[in-house]
Amino acid sequence: MLQVLLKEGRMDDVDRIRIGFMLPNFTLKDSNGKEVKLGEFWGKKNTVLFFLDDYLCKECHSFLSELQNKLAALAALDAVVLAISIDHPRFISKLKQKLHLEFPLLYDQNSVATKLYGLLNTSSPKGAPHPTVFVADKERVIRYKKVNMDHKNNLAVEEIIESLKKL
Repeated sequence: MLQVLLKEGRMDDVDRIRIGFMLPNFTLKDSNGKEVKLGEFWGKKNTVLFFLDDYLCKECHSFLSELQNKLAALAALDAVVLAISIDHPRFISKLKQKLHLEFPLLYDQNSVATKLYGLLNTSSPKGAPHPTVFVADKERVIRYKKVNMDHKNNLAVEEIIESLKKL
């Protein structure tokens, strides 16, 4: 497994879940408190998962907006989009309204899914993930993954669309 050594000497395990692996299952609540089970989509939809590091992150806002703008194209490729945040539901609800998001923004209380996926940013005092996007096919096999460790590795919806076209 690839681990990234950070300045403080801590290790981040962002390569725990890789392309070719199956998406680990989780159940999280959306911004309205409704439970969303990842497993409900298996066998029915391709899945796009986006872990955002902070509801104030401008790069994450841009990416969420781009996902929203391309939502029809993603749906046409039989994909469901789910975004995941460790921020309190009141903050993610405001973010969802501000960006006019039509897809679920899920609350990762206590960073459970973040840790499960190996995305915990050990330098984050609040347990935030590294911004990461996954694309999995209907059988839940990961076909695309991109981690934005330093906010310079721009995430692009066009890459996601291209990966979905190959499924």
